[in-house]
Amino acid sequence: MLTKTLPMTRTHGELFFNYMHPNESFGLATIDKSMLHYDTICDLKNEIYNFFTIGLNLNPNWENISVDNWDTYVNEYKHPIENYGKLVWLTRDYISNKSFNNPIGVHWDPSVEKWIIHPGGSRQKVIHLFHQGPLDVVAFNTGGVDLKFNKKFKSYFDLEQYFNEPELFLCVVADHGSLIPHLHFSHNTSIIKNVKEYHTKMKQFFTRHKLVANFDLKDYGYVAPKKFKHLVKIKIENPEDADQQIRALALIPSFLNYNNYGVNIECT
Repeated sequence: MLTKTLPMTRTHGELFFNYMHPNESFGLATIDKSMLHYDTICDLKNEIYNFFTIGLNLNPNWENISVDNWDTYVNEYKHPIENYGKLVWLTRDYISNKSFNNPIGVHWDPSVEKWIIHPGGSRQKVIHLFHQGPLDVVAFNTGGVDLKFNKKFKSYFDLEQYFNEPELFLCVVADHGSLIPHLHFSHNTSIIKNVKEYHTKMKQFFTRHKLVANFDLKDYGYVAPKKFKHLVKIKIENPEDADQQIRALALIPSFLNYNNYGVNIECT
């Protein structure tokens, strides 16, 4: 898929609804988890490894972090800090609330015959690891592919009225003969603020707690602190299962004395 956003994003809401094909719709729907295309889960292990080997010891200048300097943003913030920090943050939100605050956005990709998740690259990791059953989404049926909608949005105003979110904005990408909508519920500044908060919490946690597990934590770059206040024991049902290993590390440090999804955590 071409992922370059069209210019003049402030006009995209009106542009999208004006040029949507008659057989296309944009709205709320329920989709089976198996029909989603997961394109950000392949590097989860490396993302956690980068945090433990690099990000854990970083003290970034948070005021200077911006997508305007993409190379610095990716190499000094996103890879070593944001990816794992956001996984921990979103896992906590999802497990605590049994859902996300806002639905993920998906659109049909005829080339892979799956529903592409975008935006929501981090949330799809949590869905892959923890969600069970059908999923409520904001969907665009590219080219008019068959989909039962629970609600259809007729205009950008309709969208704004329904969600009533202060940071809501829609931008579009041209692909597959359509304008593909990407609905965002927050700006990068909000994401960076939350990641900063979780980076601080995670640094404090991993310097005060020693982890032991029935799988090799060194594979994830983890080094236990020499001095610690608490011991955290992690036991997973299948020690060879990579998804279970990553589930456990996504739940840490938010959930202690936890037992679900094949993961048992005890803190002493």
